[in-house]
Amino acid sequence: MGALLLSVVEDPDRLGSVVSGSSAVCHLALVASAIERKNSARAVPRRRWVRCLPCPMPVRPRVVLLAVGAGAVDAIVFLSLFRIFTAHLSGDTTLLAIRLGRGDFGADALARIVVLLAFVLGVVFGVAALSTSPRRSRALMVAEVACLVVLMTAGAATRHDVAFGDVLFFVLVGLAALAMGLQSALVRRAAGTSVHTTFVTGMIAAVGEDAVTWWRDRGDVAARGRLALHSSIWAAYLVGGIVGTATQLELAFWSLVIPVGILLAILSVDVLRPLADTA
Repeated sequence: MGALLLSVVEDPDRLGSVVSGSSAVCHLALVASAIERKNSARAVPRRRWVRCLPCPMPVRPRVVLLAVGAGAVDAIVFLSLFRIFTAHLSGDTTLLAIRLGRGDFGADALARIVVLLAFVLGVVFGVAALSTSPRRSRALMVAEVACLVVLMTAGAATRHDVAFGDVLFFVLVGLAALAMGLQSALVRRAAGTSVHTTFVTGMIAAVGEDAVTWWRDRGDVAARGRLALHSSIWAAYLVGGIVGTATQLELAFWSLVIPVGILLAILSVDVLRPLADTA
């Protein structure tokens, strides 16, 4: 049939000798159309169907959920590991300054230093990975999940053995801070604005700024959207801290299953619509 079509294209005068009647011409046209569709189908990538699937969770709810998980982690680790913050670096820096100002170079000061270094290491690693390929957001989430799972299982197994200032204590707080640093690098922008899901000082300042901008121009849809997003992140962090505290009182380190579950849910959605495409 391909040769037949080629002969007709090369010599249109032969059409009368090849086919006769309007029905034959219509049949020939249908065959040509079918061949064209078949060739077009071959050019479609095998995994293109993934892009066509509807995303069950847009980017903003995912960012808010990340803030819930971060709030839970910060509260759980604070209560489980001798009042050490793993994402609230302003508080850690202030307490470190107080210790050093008093000449106290003990375990508490060292713990704050470990948290600061681990958090920065997570941010550096995450930003470096995303700068080479934004698609590595999935790998960062997997790394964060791994840190939290190790923290949860090791903390639960040694709950009655870990002591303030021993090696295990520093390892556990370092893992928690590393996980929060990775998450901080994961989503630094969403819906065209700067966001932070592991600490909320910047988000509260942004809420005030957005509120003034929107008050001056009620028709500013972008300002209203930023105000809603930043407010939601702060509220989500608060809710995460409340939930984390309530569950930690009953489950101790096993309460970290909540932020781990949130990350796994977001990771499964990321297959359909990566955060790198929307943040």
